[in-house]
Amino acid sequence: MGTRAKPPDLVINPGREDERHVLKATRLVLKRGDVIRGLSGGGGGFGDPAKRDAELVRADVRDRQLTPEAAAARYGWEEQA
Repeated sequence: MGTRAKPPDLVINPGREDERHVLKATRLVLKRGDVIRGLSGGGGGFGDPAKRDAELVRADVRDRQLTPEAAAARYGWEEQA
């Protein structure tokens, strides 16, 4: 069983009162001081994310493909001392 794919998300002013999410940014008008965070979409995977090999998750964290926080949230990964 595969997991669901995530669509892209463009966040204008993340965490602020005027935060908004847009799918496309063509001709997007911004103001001085606006912050943009772009999250690329990703295809669904195969199988339960919690069963992903911990060494593969560790390699993604080491290579900065994932933060330790994202690895914990998505894969239940815990950093070993």
